Amino acid sequence: MRRDNRGISRIVEFVIMFTVFLIIVTSFYSLVNIWTRPPIVNYNQEEAMRVSEVLIGNPGCMDNNNSKTNWEEYPAYYKDAPNIDTNMTALGLAKDKNSYGVLSMSKILGMGKITYSKAKEMLALSPGQNFNISFQIIGNETKIYWGADYTNAKNVGMYKRIVAVYNPINNSYVPARLAICLFDGSVYNEKIVINEIMYAPPNVPEGDNEWIELYNPTSMAINVSGWFINDSVSSLVKLQGWDDVDVGLRGAVIPANGFAVFPWHSKKSVYENFTFNPDAVWLRYEGLPPSTLNNNTDIITLRNRYYDIVDLVTYHGVNEANNTNESLERKSPWDEILKVSNTSGKGGTLGRRNTNSVLGNLISVGPDRCNVSCFAGKNASFNITVMNNGNINDTITISNISELGWNVSIVWLSGGTANWTKPDGTIGVNLSAINRTTNIFHIYAKLRVNVTVPVGADPGDQNICVVIANSTNSIDTASILTRVL
Repeated sequence: MRRDNRGISRIVEFVIMFTVFLIIVTSFYSLVNIWTRPPIVNYNQEEAMRVSEVLIGNPGCMDNNNSKTNWEEYPAYYKDAPNIDTNMTALGLAKDKNSYGVLSMSKILGMGKITYSKAKEMLALSPGQNFNISFQIIGNETKIYWGADYTNAKNVGMYKRIVAVYNPINNSYVPARLAICLFDGSVYNEKIVINEIMYAPPNVPEGDNEWIELYNPTSMAINVSGWFINDSVSSLVKLQGWDDVDVGLRGAVIPANGFAVFPWHSKKSVYENFTFNPDAVWLRYEGLPPSTLNNNTDIITLRNRYYDIVDLVTYHGVNEANNTNESLERKSPWDEILKVSNTSGKGGTLGRRNTNSVLGNLISVGPDRCNVSCFAGKNASFNITVMNNGNINDTITISNISELGWNVSIVWLSGGTANWTKPDGTIGVNLSAINRTTNIFHIYAKLRVNVTVPVGADPGDQNICVVIANSTNSIDTASILTRVL
């Protein structure tokens, strides 16, 4: 009998054709998915691009009405001035609302007044994200940066671009490199150091005139509210901001490279008996005061809100600092060596750069802690104090950069040496070094700022900005709130 193979062949052919059909359909479907799905993008890099747009396109604001964009000019210690870290509602570095892509040098420097957590909130970062922002003026090796260290971080996304930066001192524009880095992991190091100790003041009672100075060596502000401090025989005392008429409404936020004053017992005695930088933050203890500091050997410990030890200093009393009105100073935030201050018995360097510091010179400026109110068409005046915290002689220039168009003049009153006055009203003052005992009183200069309020000025708050500089580099600003009645 002959076997018929045609049926079997047809079945085999059908199976092969059907298999080929499935392969073609599956391949086509896969190709369509590949062609139509979005490209794979590093999420942190995409977010870095978004943050760049936020910083470049927004001048920032300090209230819910988005009306105040000169946040960088507000000194938080100034009486009745807003606390930047509390009232700021949007972060931006643009020169103004109409200058997209042109950044303000003042706003860049002003970033040091904002805490890392507040900046994260305003940049709308997720809880697991951290940031690092850096600027480098082209042709200048000095970098300005803020944020956490991303050296060992995960999922790093970087975005870079060239921007223009406006310098109000010489009315110029310079190119700069802006780098935004977002990443997972790593944390911002909230490092505060115990920088200076007045443990044996000559004033009586001794305990009421003892004080500790804290220093923030980091690139952003740090809120030490709820931190703890004690010495070897005292229980932990909790730190809070000291907000009042004398020292302003500032809370416990220490700006980048800023100082804080902690009167060990009496704020009144320290405030009245020592010369201090008006830009320093004042702190107080919650509850009972700590024990009087030991004049022989003592250990001072600073802890954060989680009770972690942030800094610990052991000091030994020396004759040069016992009842001589000199303090013990740290040479640098990374050096535990304490040396006697060199102020010729003038009370140490409370809230200022240490005489033994290896960090170089610094100029500080502050108003005399009072608002100025005036009627339209009248004159208003206020004083500012300029201080040389460093160890070299400095000649500074003082000029008004208010954009209000008001008539503002600056007059040297005392301290330092007035060198020259330019036709535009800019004046030059030489400040002698703090450790030059023959000119110790020249570390300060007092200036009078006179403002003529125009007849047609609108009622409300207006801001006057006075800039302190050397050559063409801005060092600091004094921002005065003028209230037109």
